[in-house]
Amino acid sequence: MGSDSSKIRSSSSAHENLPSIKLPSSASYYEGMYRGCEEISRSRNGSASSKNSNKHPLSLKMRRLISSCFANPHEMLGKRIMKRACDLKDEFATFYTSLELELREELEENVKILLKKVVTNIDYVDEVTRLSEDFGRRFVELRSLGFRADYFAILADATIKECTHLDSAVHKAHTTTQAFSLFGALVFSSVRDGFYTEVRRIRRASNSFSIGSNSSTRRKKLSDGDGARSAGGSPRTSFSHSGSPRSGSPESGDDNPFEEYTSDAFLKPPTRNMLIARSY
Repeated sequence: MGSDSSKIRSSSSAHENLPSIKLPSSASYYEGMYRGCEEISRSRNGSASSKNSNKHPLSLKMRRLISSCFANPHEMLGKRIMKRACDLKDEFATFYTSLELELREELEENVKILLKKVVTNIDYVDEVTRLSEDFGRRFVELRSLGFRADYFAILADATIKECTHLDSAVHKAHTTTQAFSLFGALVFSSVRDGFYTEVRRIRRASNSFSIGSNSSTRRKKLSDGDGARSAGGSPRTSFSHSGSPRSGSPESGDDNPFEEYTSDAFLKPPTRNMLIARSY
């Protein structure tokens, strides 16, 4: 009995000396489990928190700087941009001064409205691109008045210079210039793309129209030629099985192609001499 009690005591003391196991909590367990995994994006395509915000060509600091500059008065911005463009390039000045006053004022107002809308949506690259491309399509109509696509580079330079003055020296000059340089490149590259897209669309529509009109003209000529030949009654020539030409006109009585096989030579009754010969 004594030995049994000593065994029980020794076993209980052995259990007491066992090391304690600490289980991790559920939060730390999951943290270690997903530590090496990429974060799953739950934003919808096209939403404000889409991937486009991560690929924005302008940093958040630059966007805030541009927005703060446009908080200052800028009602004459379009007029100053056009004046600056005329000072930068004599060819552009010649084109611009040749326009009517009403059209010049409309262009100045449209440039100002474009920049205001773009700055309002500066966090959304897709919307900036759409607004700029729509603006570029309008310049296609001015080609007949002397506008060229290389004038967009002049407008971009003028926009950068005039928008930089809106800062009123609040930020460092190189910081403001860099921000508006990227801003001008973003806007006017899309403006140029919209211009070329509209030019290609007009050319495709013009080519399809010319091809359709040419094909209809050819069909009309062919139908007129067939009608003239049928009205003239020119005979059509065909060939019989013997190889001799046969007239196919309605006046000829040779309408049956099997007429040579229905000749009277195959239908004559046997003569009396033929019957006498067969009787022997």
